[in-house]
Order: sequence, then C-alpha cells, then structure tokens
Amino acid sequence: MCNFVPLVNICLSCLFFVWFDKKVSPYFSKLLPQFSKFTPNQKSEWHARTTSTIHSATVTVLVIYVLLYDDTLRKDLVWGQSTISQTSIAIATGFLTSDLYLIITNFEGVGGTMTFVAHHVVSIFAYVYALTGGILLSVANFRLLAEMSTTFVNIRWFMSNAGYKGSKLYYYNGLFMTFTFFLSRILPMPVFYYVALHIINLEQYSSISWPAHVTWITACITLDIMNIVWFGKMLSGVKKHLNTMSKRNLTSPDDSIAGSTSDPTKVNLKPLKVTSNEFPPNQASQFFSKLFSNGFVPKSASNERKID
Repeated sequence: MCNFVPLVNICLSCLFFVWFDKKVSPYFSKLLPQFSKFTPNQKSEWHARTTSTIHSATVTVLVIYVLLYDDTLRKDLVWGQSTISQTSIAIATGFLTSDLYLIITNFEGVGGTMTFVAHHVVSIFAYVYALTGGILLSVANFRLLAEMSTTFVNIRWFMSNAGYKGSKLYYYNGLFMTFTFFLSRILPMPVFYYVALHIINLEQYSSISWPAHVTWITACITLDIMNIVWFGKMLSGVKKHLNTMSKRNLTSPDDSIAGSTSDPTKVNLKPLKVTSNEFPPNQASQFFSKLFSNGFVPKSASNERKID
C-alpha cells in the first residue's frame, strides 16, 4: 500500500531547498567581497552548491546516526523503518528534486551535465519507491552515506572560484575530497553487494515484488558505475597535480646561474659577461670561490639529490 505522507515530506524538503537557493544564499553571499566579481553563471552555481553543502552535511549526520543506532532497521533489513530513517530519505529526495529543477531551468548556469540529470532521476525514482512502499530503507540510508564527500567537492569549487586554487588549504581539501569519496562510495561496494545477496536470500524478501527488486538493484548498479567513473577522474586530477608539484620541485631560481638542465647532477655553464659596473671584483671572487668549492653543482641540485 502506498504511503503518501513521505511524498508530503519530500515536497516540503524540495520547497525548502528552492527557497534557500533563491533567497537565503543570495542574501548572505553578498557579504563576500569576491561574490560581486562573479559572472551570472558563477553566482547561480555558487547558490546551487551552497544549498548542496547544507543538504550533504545534514543528511550525512542523519545517516550515520541511523546506521549506528537505529535498531529497527538492523532487526529487519527489508521492512524495517523509523521516523529518522524516513526523514533522511525524504530530505535527500526533496533536495534531488529541487536540484533537478534548477538544472533543467538553468542548465548552463548551475554547471549541469546529462550525467547529473541521469544520477538525479535514478536516485529520485529509487528513493520514492522505497519511501512510499516502506521497503529497504536500510539499503536506501546506506546508499546515502555517499553524500559524505559532496561537502568537500563543493568546497573545492568555492575555493577555486574565490581565488584560492593555489593555496595549501585547496590542496588538502582535494585530498580529503578524494579520501571521503573513496571511503563513502568506492570502499563500501564489496560490503554492500555482499549484504545485498544476504538480503535477497532472507525469508522476508520473498514478498518483495519483481518491479521493486529490479528497481533497487538497477539503481545501485547504475550509481556505482557513475561513482567509479567519477573516482577515476579524481585520481587523474590528483596524479596531474602531483606531477605539477614534482616539476616545480625540480626547477629552482638558482639554476639560472649555470643554465637550466634536465639532469640535476649536471650543470651547463653559460659564459658570463662581467664588467666592473655590473659585477664588482670582490663579488666576482666570492661567486667563483663559492662555485668551485661546491664542485660546479648549484645549491638546488644538491638539494634534489637529498630529496631523491
């Protein structure tokens, strides 16, 4: 029997997040000096990601509580349900609906992609099915744990557009983003499908309809494929950043004294034009004395060997 109460909660959640995006975020964002310099599309995506961050932080706290302390779901993995387990799913479904609305009405402004549209449609369908039928809320809440990484994804975007892309905080947030994505979306996959097989073999599961069975299995597989693709892109970004840092470490201002070289153990000396006006004799003698004492090896090269 369909339960319409969750649908009301979903609608309320959707209205709240649309209101937050259109009213609350614009009001407080004006207090930031950088915000006035944003393009209209940047402002739209800023509001969308602010709303997304509020949602992800709220849902993550609720889901962790449900998974750790909700005995109702633990005792009955198929039909078990509680107020807080329903609330977390209703909030998430309402947000996904509001975000899908924003993507459709302002596709370029909020940085929309067809991948996100597919992700939202699949998630909304599965969550509504679970809520209205009161089935597999344990699975639905476990899947919501994936929102843990969204906060760091949004922070990365905020910092990039606010001019902090080269900061250490930006780099460390990127590490946290990749780590939480792996922890909440990739690492649980084997455990999840092991538990899924266990649930399918339970006696209570025999009463699950075929459409419900196909819905939740298909939704989970589809979302996990997306997560694997996204994680691959994250790893590519991390690898690219590490390569950039490595190249910067191999380049030092001191190399300009003797010319650039790809081999830190070799130095290609360039001829120096020294005049009395440009290079006083006392400075010249100090320079060559230091150079010969180091065996023609710049300071940067010796440091690189220590690093290696």
